[in-house]
Amino acid sequence: MDSNTIGIIILLSSFVLLVLLRFPIALTLIVSSLLTVIAGTNIISGASDPTPIINAVKNGLLAEEKVDESVTFLLNEMMKLGLFENPYVDGQNPLNIVNNPESQKKADEAHRKSLVLLRNDTVNGKKVLPLGDSEIKDVKLYIEMFPGGNDAEATQKLKETIQKYDPSITVTDNLAEATHAFVWVRPVQSNWDNNPRLTVGPETGINNVDKIIEIQKKVPTITAINFTNPWLIDQIEPNAAAVISTFGVKAEAIVDVIRGKFNPTGKLPFTIPANKEAVDNEVGIFLAMWRILLMSIKIKMGILMDLTLD
Repeated sequence: MDSNTIGIIILLSSFVLLVLLRFPIALTLIVSSLLTVIAGTNIISGASDPTPIINAVKNGLLAEEKVDESVTFLLNEMMKLGLFENPYVDGQNPLNIVNNPESQKKADEAHRKSLVLLRNDTVNGKKVLPLGDSEIKDVKLYIEMFPGGNDAEATQKLKETIQKYDPSITVTDNLAEATHAFVWVRPVQSNWDNNPRLTVGPETGINNVDKIIEIQKKVPTITAINFTNPWLIDQIEPNAAAVISTFGVKAEAIVDVIRGKFNPTGKLPFTIPANKEAVDNEVGIFLAMWRILLMSIKIKMGILMDLTLD
């Protein structure tokens, strides 16, 4: 993006509702919407009722010029796209873009670049990764996936995908005869239950952490972990021979890293907590900034607000 490019920041309306769920004492819908605008949001996607923003302007909490700025961004883009002359989109055009081999090539590259190699241990005098052409012929790979839902079905699909993508990999269902293992841990976290969790276990859909550790202790195990949150991995990381962080990527991208066809360049977008105690003792920048914003609005509105956040 060059210096002349203007970006439009879009926030899902569900986030505004989640804020209200997390801080029900201190916030109203007006305040919650106002904070998103102060933070730089131009469009609250999915919100059809502009009343909270209108009331914020009427009460002097939000400058009308700030609203005009966001509206100008949106109208300019609509003009460029010709949506005033023809508001109807061509349904085939998105499919043409998605099915374009060049578009897919760029998407595949983005998947590979997002992968982060967190650890790569030395076993028997040699790094576990990559498993190049000279190593792969002696490898028998045990594969298992640990997601929320039906583990067996997901594992079978993962095996089929890997074997189809790289037939040189010998897959075994017998852990006892395996030389290496690949486990992909995919915890899940509901955005709607107002009970955030970072632990990897039954509460995040991983029902058999002991099985992961058992595999890791038997053979050198490449452990991929899908980070939709900064999970606590202090149980499943120590015994791994290599650790790869994934972010919703295709299995083929991970295979390219394992096989040495792509050198991982990704960086973690957040800090992974060392343990539960570290999480419990961390106040967090989000909560600290939230208190400052609430206090500034309290002063401007002249309303006494309870800032006790449980």
